[in-house]
Amino acid sequence: MNDSKPEAQADYRVETCAPGDLTAVEMERCTRIVIEGEAITDPESVKKWLPRSVVLAVVRKGEEIVAVGAIKPARPPYARQVAAASEHGSTAPERRPTGAAWVPISATTAAMWCSSRAPRTW
Repeated sequence: MNDSKPEAQADYRVETCAPGDLTAVEMERCTRIVIEGEAITDPESVKKWLPRSVVLAVVRKGEEIVAVGAIKPARPPYARQVAAASEHGSTAPERRPTGAAWVPISATTAAMWCSSRAPRTW
């Protein structure tokens, strides 16, 4: 968030947590934000992998979750597949156990700060 608007940021807080630290309702909210933010091509993948993330960064405005980021779990076969398809692929992608994924935000927050569309990373 931009430091030039500290009064607008006052209601926001960022917390890191394990997926299991969130309630089922909070995980559903995070999943919905990722899907609606168009950060993924397969919504079912979010439902499968978000709860398995190593750590989540959750942004709240008041009690409402308005953004979520995740560190993905290790997936060596997937890493090899992506590396093979990339001209910049590593010869040993499985040595990179995790990766950042998703930083979409809710539509309401996007209207205030930036685009709701996040890079496709999952």
